[in-house]
Amino acid sequence: MTSKPPPLSRAEDRFEVSREQLFEEVWETPILHLAEKYAVSGSYLARVCTVLRVPRPPVGYWQKKAVGRAPRRPELPEAQPGDQQIWSKDRPLARPAREERGEERQKEGRGAARPAVNALLRGTKSQFLKTRKIDANEFLRPYKQLLPDIVTSAASLERALDLANGLYLAFGKKGYPVRFAPPDQKLQRAKIEERETVRHDRKYGQYGLSVVI
Repeated sequence: MTSKPPPLSRAEDRFEVSREQLFEEVWETPILHLAEKYAVSGSYLARVCTVLRVPRPPVGYWQKKAVGRAPRRPELPEAQPGDQQIWSKDRPLARPAREERGEERQKEGRGAARPAVNALLRGTKSQFLKTRKIDANEFLRPYKQLLPDIVTSAASLERALDLANGLYLAFGKKGYPVRFAPPDQKLQRAKIEERETVRHDRKYGQYGLSVVI
């Protein structure tokens, strides 16, 4: 029999749980009981495990454990570069790794297949076009913040997305999948200045209208 862990007190409600700690807990306590401790739903906690790449007990594990026939617990896989490794209630969850990896060949007509599309770029064109008011040939300023880091005008958007797609797929084939930075890691883009004279702009910082992808 497994006992329910006591729920967190109000003072403990702002917590941080490492993937190592979560791994130990989900193999010691049924996920529904563990979810009560953290005051979340069981389905949400299962999603946390997926995002942090924490394996969970299979269906029927606790019944088999009660009679001494539980399968052997697996090892916690090593975290991959870019994986979220800390869970807390005050931070958003990253996308599950399986949603960002892989390529999708979309069917068009009878048997015809369009080129592979990187997961990060699926459906992003419409999000880029939902932009704040801009003048002609200015860079798009989409309302949505969680988008691939692409600076482009509306006229060049299609070409910019195709270029990004080819680049992301090439990285993925080499074993370097492109992902959004996980919310528990403060990552920043490398600062690269390609111009001889830096010019500042109120809207775009150091980028001006002369730089269009």
